[in-house]
Amino acid sequence: MVGERVQEIVDSAERVAEEIRTEAETSAASYLRERRREADRLVEEGTRELAERTRVLSERAERLWREATELAAEFRQAATSLEDEDRAQPAMPEPAPEGPPESGRRRAPGDAVLRATQLAVAGRDRDEIVAAIASEFALDDPGALVEEVLDLTRVPRT
Repeated sequence: MVGERVQEIVDSAERVAEEIRTEAETSAASYLRERRREADRLVEEGTRELAERTRVLSERAERLWREATELAAEFRQAATSLEDEDRAQPAMPEPAPEGPPESGRRRAPGDAVLRATQLAVAGRDRDEIVAAIASEFALDDPGALVEEVLDLTRVPRT
């Protein structure tokens, strides 16, 4: 009888253990299915978000490309216009550098006339031109030379 009772206990323990094992396997399978569904949902959500960001970036890149192309065309047009303006205007001589002549050198009066003309064309007033000519050239009367240049550069009124 004790042997039968022990056998019943062992059999009962094995049944309970099998039930626990089955329940654990069922719970584990259910848990795994839930986690897979959650993972699939997260992957799908991430894929949608990535697709949307890609679409937005693509649209932005296309817009920037169009704007850059338009800007480049405007720059080319402006450069062409400036080149046309440069060709249409007569070349102006470079003004001589201001300041005293190199030491020991006297410049010819023709250089003084050219320099006074350059300063007059550049919009300098009489006193500025006289001061520049006096400092750059060794002339007895720079004022007289400037007056002659200014008389020659004035446009007669009709």
